[in-house]
Amino acid sequence: MRTVRLIYLDHSDLSELSPRELRAAADDKLLSLAFGQEYGKIEKNEFGKPFLSEKDGRHFSISHAKGCSVIGISDTELGVDIEEISEMSGRRLKINDDIAGQYFSEEYKKQYVMAKEERKTEVFTLCWTATEAMLKAAGTGFHADPRNNPEVYEGWKVKSFLHRGYAVSIAMREEFEIVKDRNE
Repeated sequence: MRTVRLIYLDHSDLSELSPRELRAAADDKLLSLAFGQEYGKIEKNEFGKPFLSEKDGRHFSISHAKGCSVIGISDTELGVDIEEISEMSGRRLKINDDIAGQYFSEEYKKQYVMAKEERKTEVFTLCWTATEAMLKAAGTGFHADPRNNPEVYEGWKVKSFLHRGYAVSIAMREEFEIVKDRNE
């Protein structure tokens, strides 16, 4: 069984930065915490997925939300996504059946549609992070439009959970366990 190490970073020390500066500072801090000060050069694939240029078996995925960032580290490809539940409905997507129908797998659509009204936002956010985690693990992000590429949902092991007002999801091709680190 594979292991995914998760490290969370609270943004309270970075609140004076612009969004772009905050993201860069959070990335650097998380990579340093995960791999040490000398983590090497970061490159990106053709879809923008970052990776360590040295091929030494270290893989990571970083995600940012308002107030918090997270990095997942493993010895194989993975995708991690985090979203603040209370922010999700006011952000780039309005939570509704149409969005669920466009982006969610049949399983996630069913979970969302069947959710009690008081849990709709939470369930939507968990399904959204699971979808994004799979797309990040595949290395394509939304360049592989789930509406036209249903295979993006196939073969992934996904774990989703709530953490301090955030939904977090991790996707890998193999069974895995999660080891949480920092700020727990």
